[in-house]
Amino acid sequence: MKKYIAKYKFPVTIAALFLGWWVLLQVIFLFSFRIPLHKGFLGRVPWANFDGALYLLISKYGYGLYQQAFFPLFPLLLAFSKNFFLVRVTGAFFVVYLSFVVLLVLFTKLALLDMPKKSVVWSLVFLLLFPTSFYLVSIYTESFFLALSLGAFYALRKEKFVIAALLAGCASATRVVGVFLFPVVLIEYFLYLKKEKIPITSIGIVIKVIALATLSMGGLLAYMGYLWNVYKDPLLFVHAQPHFGTQKTVGTITLLPQVVYRYVKIFLTVNPVSHDYLIALLEFVSVFFFVGILLFYWKKIRPTYLFYSFCVILFPTITGTLNSEPRYVLAAFPVFFILGNISRIWIKVLLAITFGILLILLAAFFLRGYFIA
Repeated sequence: MKKYIAKYKFPVTIAALFLGWWVLLQVIFLFSFRIPLHKGFLGRVPWANFDGALYLLISKYGYGLYQQAFFPLFPLLLAFSKNFFLVRVTGAFFVVYLSFVVLLVLFTKLALLDMPKKSVVWSLVFLLLFPTSFYLVSIYTESFFLALSLGAFYALRKEKFVIAALLAGCASATRVVGVFLFPVVLIEYFLYLKKEKIPITSIGIVIKVIALATLSMGGLLAYMGYLWNVYKDPLLFVHAQPHFGTQKTVGTITLLPQVVYRYVKIFLTVNPVSHDYLIALLEFVSVFFFVGILLFYWKKIRPTYLFYSFCVILFPTITGTLNSEPRYVLAAFPVFFILGNISRIWIKVLLAITFGILLILLAAFFLRGYFIA
């Protein structure tokens, strides 16, 4: 009996965490009706506000004006799922929840390669309680993209390089930062060749490197080819960004110090109890909390984890804003591994409580139509 309990204790714990978190989100939904409704970007259902509404529109009608800023794989999956469900939204939620279950499994498996079970549980607690974790079960790309990224890293750790490259290619067809899995795949492959003492100059290895690189970038390259063929602009996904009111600039690269300066100006000039001020504060804190964790623990992180985390966090800032960063940082999964490994229990408890309170507030306002990320 003890062996039976020991065998299933860990997976039961993981399932209980998910169930408890999901119930919390439903309770938040019920109590969110006390908040005045903010109309304008509401979706057909509360978990599909803002970008979620646009993904559903693209899945139904194809790309409209400037909607090419949204990468194609996720809306294509939503459109395909409609074949199995009477209601489009139901199919969309099936894709999202299936992606979420897959990411939970892969997150756990990847963490277990380097961490004890107790630390893995804490890592999952921090992921689920993170203030914007509700996007993982909203009709957004967060769960799908994170599942692809985790799958690519797990395949790399298991030395399944072709599978990793294919998953990386799918990630690059889901969000532009997925392209940063391309150097990760090559770095891990070269590390494998070095470990196995395989010469990298042989024709067979050169061909495989080219194949891995092509597969890893395949999604982005295919989308750029489509945009070139249909709209004569392979970078339309970039040029369409400013039309969504995100204050993003294109054509020039804004350095991080310039972005910080802009946010300092916001903090000094905007009403500190306004929505704009609070969202700017959330964006600023989200980025520099994650960057600070990565810098402080950089020696304890696998180099490719560190590289990828910095890329997915900092690359969007070149547009001159930290807009949407509170949910973008979810893709930097190694930070949750680090938090799970913190030795002092009081820090973990305090952090989990802080995350949980912010999750309740942010999810409630998102459900009522207020922009969060």
